[in-house]
Amino acid sequence: MWETIKVVLLHPSRAFANMRVENCLGQSLLYALILGSVCGIIGDALQSAVPTPFAGAAPFRQAPPIGFGSGRTGVALFIVLVPVIVVVGTFIVSGITHLALMIVDGANEGFEATFSVMAYCGGSAAIFGLIPFCGSWVMGVWSIVVEIIGLARTHRTSAGKAALAVLVPPVVVVVMGCCVMVVVVAGIRSGILSPVMPWSRNLPP
Repeated sequence: MWETIKVVLLHPSRAFANMRVENCLGQSLLYALILGSVCGIIGDALQSAVPTPFAGAAPFRQAPPIGFGSGRTGVALFIVLVPVIVVVGTFIVSGITHLALMIVDGANEGFEATFSVMAYCGGSAAIFGLIPFCGSWVMGVWSIVVEIIGLARTHRTSAGKAALAVLVPPVVVVVMGCCVMVVVVAGIRSGILSPVMPWSRNLPP
């Protein structure tokens, strides 16, 4: 597993050049599940154990990491939910990415190929989550880079099409979220949504 992590993160082109693209869903899912769950749980524990530079200032004083620091029940629930989130999240991201590849005419292999790339990239990059403070940012950036390279090699398509498939869906989601927020705020300001959202009455004009 450690050798796989190294080759995926440091030599993604070589890692995905001859990757099996059929009957590989179970193996790649298991890889993502193990690394994603273990690194997610340990990373959260480390994050809660290491004091932040803002630990003494509100609102950081009352913002512990998810799951830990909220009692045994919260910890147990978090440990149970992490594998579920990893599995469901990998399928959703892989499905959206594969659909985007099809739209840009870059999907020369089936869904399993896309899923394997996303699972191996996400699982390998999860080790950056063990780094407090900046680990999630490094994980996000690095996983995007190796995903683009992996999709381009696995689907035998251009890096541009692979980049569009990886980058466009998140941008669309962010833009749609911003539009929804603008509509909600405008509705609250105009009084249309105030009866539906009583808390909005406390917002400043």
